[in-house]
Amino acid sequence: MKVNGVAIIAIIAFLSSEVWAQDRVDYPELLVTPRASDRLKIESESEMRRPWNFQWAITVSAMTTLVAGLMQDEDPSKDPQGNSGTVGMLVGGGWLAVNMFMVYGVRGYKSAYDKVAPMPAHSTREALTRERLAEEEINRLGRLSRTMKWLSFATNGFASIQLLSNAKTDTTSKVVDMLALGASFFPLLFTNHWEDVAQEQQQYKKKIFGPVASTMLLPVMVGERTKFVPGLGLTASF
Repeated sequence: MKVNGVAIIAIIAFLSSEVWAQDRVDYPELLVTPRASDRLKIESESEMRRPWNFQWAITVSAMTTLVAGLMQDEDPSKDPQGNSGTVGMLVGGGWLAVNMFMVYGVRGYKSAYDKVAPMPAHSTREALTRERLAEEEINRLGRLSRTMKWLSFATNGFASIQLLSNAKTDTTSKVVDMLALGASFFPLLFTNHWEDVAQEQQQYKKKIFGPVASTMLLPVMVGERTKFVPGLGLTASF
């Protein structure tokens, strides 16, 4: 059997490219740019430079509910105890306190980076463990932010309805209560930074699972004989 040099080169290229493709598909955590640990470091460094940007939609909703509670002009026939204004102040003020605590107390990205930063990354196994734990932290913060926005919508929406239903008609209080009710939808209409980062990191990672080009030998019929010629193939994994 006669083997030409082109076939040998094609076989070598095929084997090497298949190994490269397999590594690329198996460890996307190590090939994504930026890596999850690098993203945590970047976000932890910029976290305190933009504290006002954290959950801004929740902050706007909370401030509007608080103002509505402070300005509440109760209808004595509907709210003889005057509790609706107190509910608005408690809910709005409570969410402002929660956001302040998350920004200056919890500091999500810094706390997450402090967990993974000391982990070794000398071997592939160590680096993979480090990146997967970093991804878990990013996704955990994303899930927490989604939970917070739904809780904010439920509580601020409930407080706004209470304010609106117990306020006197044709008053400024009624208008502010309507604004508070509208603002309670803000967290559902606008994404927050923690949620954006988690989604972006997943999108970066998904690109690693796209088609991977590799060389291969393709069978071609020449007369009654089958010959193999070098070709290009795509390997996709989902």
